[in-house]
Amino acid sequence: MKKLGVFISGNGSNLEAIIKATKEGRINGEVALVIANRKDAYGLKRAEKYGIPTLVVSLGNCGAKEAYEEVILKALKEKGIKWLILAGYLLLVGPTLLNAYKGKIINIHPSLLPAYKGLNSIMRAYEAGEKTIGVTVHFVDEGMDTGPIIKQGSFIVPENSSLEVVEAMVHDLEHRIYVEVLDGGKS
Repeated sequence: MKKLGVFISGNGSNLEAIIKATKEGRINGEVALVIANRKDAYGLKRAEKYGIPTLVVSLGNCGAKEAYEEVILKALKEKGIKWLILAGYLLLVGPTLLNAYKGKIINIHPSLLPAYKGLNSIMRAYEAGEKTIGVTVHFVDEGMDTGPIIKQGSFIVPENSSLEVVEAMVHDLEHRIYVEVLDGGKS
């Protein structure tokens, strides 16, 4: 069973989908630690609901990215974490974690990469009038949403859909696709 460290910055809906899938045996692994860079991240409450240990580390409190990641790396090693899963984590992963977990850091992004990298991807695609919108699961490298693609999923945007409806559809797709990737391709 693989031990996962899940990184969040906000709501944590992907985190909860991953936790549920591990509890139901749809992912051969366990979420052993949730790391947040913001103390007000709602995903921390989701982790606590399932009794999963959390770690809050603020980049601002550490002074430098390397020191920030060293604190996180120490906690990951103590828990025996083998894979890092980014689930709405809004910071670029730096060299300390990239080197320690080479090829074992995965992210989900709410667009069909390489389009709409970075923040507000769903809104930007919606406002551009994209007819097909989707999500991408990819390995993490030193760039912003530039790592090798593992899997993508998409849907045709229903005519006259609001941004809120499209966002909900993207999040539903994220939850399904991420679990499929993390289960090792059994789905």
